[in-house]
Formats: sequence, C-alpha cells, structure tokens
Amino acid sequence: VDLNSAGYDEWGLRPEVGGFLSMIVLGRREAIPDDLRRNFQESGTAHLLALSGQNLVIVMVAFWGGLVLCGLRGPAVSLVLLTLLGLYVLLTGLQVSVVRSYLMIAAYFGADLAWRRRDALSALALAALAICAFDPGQVADLGFQLSFAAVLGMIVVAPVFHAWSVGGGWIWNRVRLGIGISVAAWLATAPIVASNFNLMTPGIVASNFFLVPL
Repeated sequence: VDLNSAGYDEWGLRPEVGGFLSMIVLGRREAIPDDLRRNFQESGTAHLLALSGQNLVIVMVAFWGGLVLCGLRGPAVSLVLLTLLGLYVLLTGLQVSVVRSYLMIAAYFGADLAWRRRDALSALALAALAICAFDPGQVADLGFQLSFAAVLGMIVVAPVFHAWSVGGGWIWNRVRLGIGISVAAWLATAPIVASNFNLMTPGIVASNFFLVPL
C-alpha cells in the first residue's frame, strides 16, 4: 500500500494525528488542520494540544516505574527522576508550562529530601519567581498566564468544591475530585480565554472528565 498516496505519513499516521501526537508529546508546533484546531478551541479542550504538568507527570510515573523495577530506592530515585525530567524539559524546548511543572516537582522532591512539608502554593510561587527572574516578559505571555492561573485555581478553588461536595462512597469521591479540578481550572482561566479568544466554554467541565483520562 502506498501510504503517501493514501494520505498517511512515513509512520503510517494521518497527518493530523501525527501532528497532534507530536504536539502533546514534545510540544512541537506541527501543522494540524485549522478546522481541527478550531474545534479544540471551541470545545474548551485546546489545552490538550499543549504540554502541561499532566504530560510531565505521565513521563515521571513511567520513569519512576522503571527505576523501581531496577531496584532503585530512597532519595536516589528523586535525584535520578529530577535529572531525567530535566532532560525531557530540554527536549521540549523549555516551554513555560513544562518548566513551571518541573520546578514545582523539583520543589516537592526538594521538600522531601530536606524533610520539609510540601506546599503547593509555595511551589507555584517558586516556579513563577524563577521564570520571571530569567525572563520578566513572560508575565505578559498568554501561555504563562493560562498555566499559572489554571494551577492556582486548582490549589485555591478545588478544595472549596471538594469540601462543599463531601459525602458519598468511593466512586463519588473520585468523580467529585475530577469535577472539582476541572471546574477550578475553568473558572480560573475563563476570564483570560474570554478576553483573548472571545470564547466561553463551560462544556469543558464535562468534556475534560471523559477526555483527560482517555
């Protein structure tokens, strides 16, 4: 079969699929059809096209599983993970959302290694200070604003929702956890999205609940 004539690339993927995978794995701005990009924006799922903490955590868990299977234990795991994740961050071109995630993870691991209490808000502040110290102009960057606003919403708003919706069994607790995070991220980023793209996407709460695990 001639893959090129059938519309597939050398890897046997349709161009839009290959472009999508390249964006969510390495953050490469490969060309995807305008209608597909617009569909992501209008459905409120454009964040799936960008690297974020979610991607970094998936990579971290994969590395962690391999290190544990190799018999590595204790603080050595944290140090090796930070090194490997740092190389991955370099591979993605030092995108702000990935750097933010890496610095927060480093702060968490650093707290463990120093026998200090973990604190998400402190880790987020540390990441913001480090990025702004290197490039103050990032404050005006849309990616910077969306990345930090979303995480800040998860830290501040999600616990309020979780406290309000407490009760029920194991299944409900998992459902309210996912909904709470999605609601918090949407509320925090909605003003930025509305002012820059003239879009309001409340459907993101339901779509994220199904699409993110998938």
